[in-house]
Amino acid sequence: MVSSESQQRLRYEWVLPICFTMIGLFLMCMPYMSTFAKLAWVQAMDFTWGASVLIIGVVLFTLTLYLRRLSILAVSTSVVLAIFIGFVCFFQYTGLAYNLKPAAEKVKYFQAHHIPVAYVGNYQGQFQFLGRLTQAIEVIPPDESLNWTTAHPAGYLISLEKKADNNTSYSQRQRERWLIFRTAEQVRGS
Repeated sequence: MVSSESQQRLRYEWVLPICFTMIGLFLMCMPYMSTFAKLAWVQAMDFTWGASVLIIGVVLFTLTLYLRRLSILAVSTSVVLAIFIGFVCFFQYTGLAYNLKPAAEKVKYFQAHHIPVAYVGNYQGQFQFLGRLTQAIEVIPPDESLNWTTAHPAGYLISLEKKADNNTSYSQRQRERWLIFRTAEQVRGS
């Protein structure tokens, strides 16, 4: 016969497996929740991340039921595994949005070939180190774009925008926005 103290302890042991299970279900449902569905990295998610965490929760729950306790080894292994899965999955979906190296290399190429380039808006030096740039990038306010393209017909303008655009020379995600390179001709044509 199982004592009430033993049953009470077993209930406490179920807290972690239930938490993992709930987090796994939450991750699986995130793309369908209106609050999160608008985020780019959530839109790119598939069920793998949530399913992996859910499986960890189910395995922990099964171990707890079978062994009537949750071992330190099981707890530590599951936490480390869940963190590892989280890093791998999160950066699988968002990795390019934080990698500005390709854009910085383009700026370096433009500068090396004396092609005019300017950043529209608030430039924070994000290409300097990655591109090993030796020249400053010209920064212009948005309302000066047409004047700049008239003065530099072979140049490129770089901007950070909320929406993707097909009328670009190059574009990539940058966090929740789009980093866009346009030729002077593309800017004048839009």
